[in-house]
Amino acid sequence: MNGYRVEWMPKSFSSTIVAATVVKIVNTDQDTTRLSNIYNEIPAGYTVSTNTNTQGMQTLLLTYYRTGKTLTSTIAFPTQFNANPDEYFWTGVLPTVDAAGVSVCSTAPTSGLGTTVSVDYWSQDSMFTTPTYTCGPDPGGLLFTTSHVELESRFTTYKTAFLDEAAL
Repeated sequence: MNGYRVEWMPKSFSSTIVAATVVKIVNTDQDTTRLSNIYNEIPAGYTVSTNTNTQGMQTLLLTYYRTGKTLTSTIAFPTQFNANPDEYFWTGVLPTVDAAGVSVCSTAPTSGLGTTVSVDYWSQDSMFTTPTYTCGPDPGGLLFTTSHVELESRFTTYKTAFLDEAAL
């Protein structure tokens, strides 16, 4: 049972419209500068992202399942979200180390799901690369959409997180 990661990727566009113009106003008499936005009417069939936070970052409301419950979380660009499985299973014989550090073999039934173990591990990556867009800077991620990417084996993740834990 693998989990998945929600990550941001550039949207693909086939046409360009001017949704707004940013005007920089410089007052040389008072030595001040300010910006003003002039919004254009959006043509029929086009939309502008309205799911942004107070910092102007695009946000996404996620629905996921954890320990049998439906949960929600909001992420903001460029934050990724990992949905790791909360249990794993195996069949056959698994070499491991017990709590005392002794090498042992854990044997699970070879029929059905074998042995199922719940994992109370719910960590999110704190370091990731902010994606870039070929059209230029997009600090709010408004030119991005999200993609669900299946996580391959989570063995390395669990092994790193639980260095002192035996398999059972």
